[in-house]
Amino acid sequence: MKRFGAIIADDEASIREGLVGLTDWESHGFRILGLACDGLEAFDLWQKTKAELLITDMRMPGLSGPELMRKIRELDRNTRFIVISGYKDFGFAKAAIEYNVQSYLLKPIDAKEMAIALQKVFQALNQNHPSVFEDDDIQWRLDWSNGTLFNALENGGRTESSREIQRLFSLLRNNHASFLFVQSIVGDILGYLSAKGETIGYDMRRSCMEYISRYFTSGMAHDLGNMQTELNLLCEAFCAAICDARQAAKSVIRIKEITDYLHKNYSSKINLRSVAASFYVNPIYLGQVFRKKTGSYFNEYLNKLRIEKAIELMEKTSMSLSEIASATGYSNQVSFYRVFKELLNSNPADFRNKHYGGDKNEIH
Repeated sequence: MKRFGAIIADDEASIREGLVGLTDWESHGFRILGLACDGLEAFDLWQKTKAELLITDMRMPGLSGPELMRKIRELDRNTRFIVISGYKDFGFAKAAIEYNVQSYLLKPIDAKEMAIALQKVFQALNQNHPSVFEDDDIQWRLDWSNGTLFNALENGGRTESSREIQRLFSLLRNNHASFLFVQSIVGDILGYLSAKGETIGYDMRRSCMEYISRYFTSGMAHDLGNMQTELNLLCEAFCAAICDARQAAKSVIRIKEITDYLHKNYSSKINLRSVAASFYVNPIYLGQVFRKKTGSYFNEYLNKLRIEKAIELMEKTSMSLSEIASATGYSNQVSFYRVFKELLNSNPADFRNKHYGGDKNEIH
């Protein structure tokens, strides 16, 4: 198998070393040519080795990730980039789109996601695909302006914004828009949602970053259908936030009703999407408002509630752990054990033994 050279750049030694040991680089067609502790060292390494792949953090001394990628891109159009960063770096995520980053991975880095990212890079390099595609004239062929969409969003017009997104993606398909051009267009929309959301006290950065992560790491940018569906959800959530901000006295979502619903239905197979459907609201918007009002993410709140109820059942009944798992909404005992362990740093059987004398029928 042909091997391509790779450079890892991050200002934290533990992350650099962790990435080296994260996967079997040789099996993915790469060899590590060097590690850099800042952007300047990474650029010097690249100049000496001409590595085909640069894996870089976005926040580094000397040269930031975007500055490093810009300098390399000015000299070479075929070097591939994999970016590693955090949720808060939405501005950097937009820069990643600008420099046609192959994959954008969120910390902590998952070995499976890195393997997928390396596979994408290897296939592109092996087939000698250029990393930058030309779209010199496509903008003039697209009968679309983001101004119309942005006006619809600012007015909270869900129907109008959905219609504009539908028109945009139809044009992208019909004009066979390149990967880079699609990234650029969508990046501008995500940037608007994130920046405008802050002005009304609605933080969309996390949702936008998750969107970027999904279509970079899973190849979703080549699946315009999924991109359109996900973007519609984000825009619907934004429109709902606009309406909520303008009608603060008539809040779109009353969190007290939601939490009461969870306390009554925690034993059922409910999740954010099903609860949102029950209250006729957008699930992304519900998740954002729930976090803002309660201080907890929806799943965190529901899991804590279920485990509290499980502990009550341990104390007051002789039910088996399997029965308790089912009675508190978990579809299987494995999920129940995992969540219990995460929240209490103890498995349910040990916890029951320690606090309530245990159950002789349980398997440890």
